[in-house]
Amino acid sequence: MFPTRISRAFSSITHDDTVARSPAQENQCQLWSDAQTEERRKQFSELLQTELSPKIFQLLKKANFSAEIKSSLLSLMGSAMNQLAVAHRGALVPFEGRSITIRHMLGGRLGPGGEEKLSNLNRIKDQQQVREESACRLVSTRQS
Repeated sequence: MFPTRISRAFSSITHDDTVARSPAQENQCQLWSDAQTEERRKQFSELLQTELSPKIFQLLKKANFSAEIKSSLLSLMGSAMNQLAVAHRGALVPFEGRSITIRHMLGGRLGPGGEEKLSNLNRIKDQQQVREESACRLVSTRQS
């Protein structure tokens, strides 16, 4: 599951997120060379099981991979993962005007949400919409 992957990825950088880190440990990642940063980004991406852009990794690095950032990321991902989304809205065109069955899967099996008939396909967002909404949530979280 994604929360476990996020926790493992952050732990690979912080080495142990159950122990409070000293200020020197907090800033240790700022001393990485470009090659070390790229190596850590690749390792972080592998643990997340998704490609993380250098720009996003630099933002996490700048924030010292803090517990607050990890918590915000978990919250954002939880919110994004609970939405109905497709890679591209064009994939829904053949189904317009008809109901479709949505299966809520968890670990490759039918999850607690079971199945639901959906006739309003406007409830389904594409990945870009979900990304934009998540970015807006992140900005509003950081401003409050």
